Amino acid sequence: MSNEQPDQVPPSPSDPQPPRPEPNAPPKVEVRAEPVRGTTDAGRVYDAPPFHRDPPPNPFGGGGGGGSTPPNEPTSSASAKAGAPAVGWAVACHLLGLADFGVSFLFAGLIFTAALWLLRRGDDPFADFHGAESLNFQLNLLFWQVAAVPLILCCLVGLPMLIISPFLKIGLLLYGAYRASRGDRWRYPYILRIVG
Repeated sequence: MSNEQPDQVPPSPSDPQPPRPEPNAPPKVEVRAEPVRGTTDAGRVYDAPPFHRDPPPNPFGGGGGGGSTPPNEPTSSASAKAGAPAVGWAVACHLLGLADFGVSFLFAGLIFTAALWLLRRGDDPFADFHGAESLNFQLNLLFWQVAAVPLILCCLVGLPMLIISPFLKIGLLLYGAYRASRGDRWRYPYILRIVG
């Protein structure tokens, strides 16, 4: 007997060929379950694809790769509207008027509001508007409280004015601060504009 091997015949194109794996297909991994206690059966064999982790999203948008779109600027709730003014100083102009607890004879609210308005009016037009409005309202209320004193002496009409004015001052200053926090240019009704 000779050790010659028969000539190998190349496969013909009509012969069935084994399927070739796709280049992008993930390789399959065989997973074998452990047997349940007390049994010798190894369980079923599952053919599971390997774990595939998606790439992290592109922070600059776009489908994949390095997009050229810059990220969006973060927005806060206070400046959610386009072009919304910074409202902090404007709100403070109204709230500082509450330093005298509604009694304008103490002048604390008027002095604090005037100081803040004078500091911010050149830099912030929104705070300038609200500071002037708050000052005008407090000056008008001070005038009516001073005028109420002689009215009490002559006909007692000034007594209700003195009783109501602190509550009116607190309520309207809080409402002015609320409107300023929304970015509105709200004006106090029925007052004379002395400063501005």
